[in-house]
Amino acid sequence: MNRLAPIQLDGPVELRQPASLLRLREVRRRTGKSRSGIYRGIADGTFPAPVKLGERASAWVESEIEAWIADRIAERDAGRGEA
Repeated sequence: MNRLAPIQLDGPVELRQPASLLRLREVRRRTGKSRSGIYRGIADGTFPAPVKLGERASAWVESEIEAWIADRIAERDAGRGEA
């Protein structure tokens, strides 16, 4: 019988959840942006680009949308002198 030796870890292990993908309807709901506003932001580099799921399907990485929202909040708070 072939036994594997236990693994020794030097520090904490980061367990990452797999990336979740959001379709356009959910991105619009979470951001409050219109479809055209989302695609305008993608074109000018101010909004995360989607990933292709197939020939006619795209979705956005949830963590990138959450980061975009957090950045808007941080910009707001910096304008108030709270950051």
